Amino acid sequence: MTSKAQYNIALIHWPFVTADSKYEANGEFNTYHQLFKDSGVDIVLQAHNHNYQRFLIDNVSYYVLGTGMHDNGSELYSIKSNNFNGHPLLKGIDDRNGIAIIDLSTDIKQWFIDNSEQVLDISLKKRDH
Repeated sequence: MTSKAQYNIALIHWPFVTADSKYEANGEFNTYHQLFKDSGVDIVLQAHNHNYQRFLIDNVSYYVLGTGMHDNGSELYSIKSNNFNGHPLLKGIDDRNGIAIIDLSTDIKQWFIDNSEQVLDISLKKRDH
């Protein structure tokens, strides 16, 4: 499967990739990661765990964006590890609610901003295809 789209984004609720939290990964990482890698998927947006997580695995960005204003502060699901199957958690936030903003105008730029408009995470992924 290949795509000529400028950006390839996959969306899923129960994550393929997550640090140890309330819910484990859905068990399908090995099934889908190679497909994402081979077909040029840039970003995988995930939820289910009520926290924020960012990973980069084989140039595929995986985000858990489960903050969604459902829970606040200590009610957010704690992150209990700093990796997923040995892949490092680049950023994890489990004590602040917020939103993710993704700019696809040239490269892929992403910000995670809390309710007081404080930037808690910034990532930049250069386009390679």
